[in-house]
Amino acid sequence: MPGDIQACIEKLEEWGYLDDRVLARDILRAIIRNTPCGKRRCFYELEKRRFCKELIEELVQEVYSGLDELCLAHTAAKQYAKGKSPWTLKDSERLARWLYRRGFTGETILSVVRTFGPAGDVG
Repeated sequence: MPGDIQACIEKLEEWGYLDDRVLARDILRAIIRNTPCGKRRCFYELEKRRFCKELIEELVQEVYSGLDELCLAHTAAKQYAKGKSPWTLKDSERLARWLYRRGFTGETILSVVRTFGPAGDVG
């Protein structure tokens, strides 16, 4: 029995299923692809899955090095605003809070919220 377990573990390692780095990177990419978010949210999502902080910091920097946070925030805002018409000041406030919960920086949030006019148009 222990030999079977060891063989199974070796096979899982060979396939990359027991590699924290690969798993954490895949989780980050899936999070960003499904619902774009900022670095702070990605850090939180990996931290709650109990990855070590050093690995999280390294991978968040690595994954975000090729991404534009402002572009991600615009994409997220478009998802949020879909079907909301007419656009009101209250909607802008809600969008700002939602983007904050998605982990975007204040500067990015302000920039994105400014692009949403009274009619909900994205600039």
